[in-house]
Parts: sequence; C-alpha cells; structure tokens
Amino acid sequence: MLKTITKKEMQDHFEKVFFSAESMRIDLEMTAKKHAEEQAKVREENKEHEIFKLLKRVHVTDDMHKFKKSMGLHPNVVKSNFLAAQQK
Repeated sequence: MLKTITKKEMQDHFEKVFFSAESMRIDLEMTAKKHAEEQAKVREENKEHEIFKLLKRVHVTDDMHKFKKSMGLHPNVVKSNFLAAQQK
C-alpha cells in the first residue's frame, strides 16, 4: 500500500487527522504551578498560529471523571464484563 501513496497525500492525511476541524484531539496540560505563567504565555502565542486557529479548543477545568463523561467515549465493555462476571 505504501507504494501507492504520494508524499503529498500522506501530508494531507496527517494534517486532516491531527490539525483539522474533523480531528478529536486532546491536549493535556498537567504541569506544576511553577510553570503556569509560562504555559499561559505559550497558550496565548499558539492562538495566533494558523494551525491552532483551525481547531475548536475547549478549556476543561473539571476533574478527570467529569472530563471523561463529557468526551462521549464508548463504554469500557471489557471492564464492565469483568465486573459483571465477578458478581456471579
């Protein structure tokens, strides 16, 4: 298959997957308070970059459990089945 794809096609696909309105990307920022000021500065600089202007960014400040529920992920069937089997 790789012999049938051009470099341009691969670059276009990469940009579509990671940097388009169709992508579902998570940027986790879990840094120390010591770096909060620097992170805020970088975040502001990124807002001006063309790649980041295409993305709809949602700033989440809730805890991890609320965040996971808001993601609309598929349920963890393996875990659910395991727990159900233990209760039998």
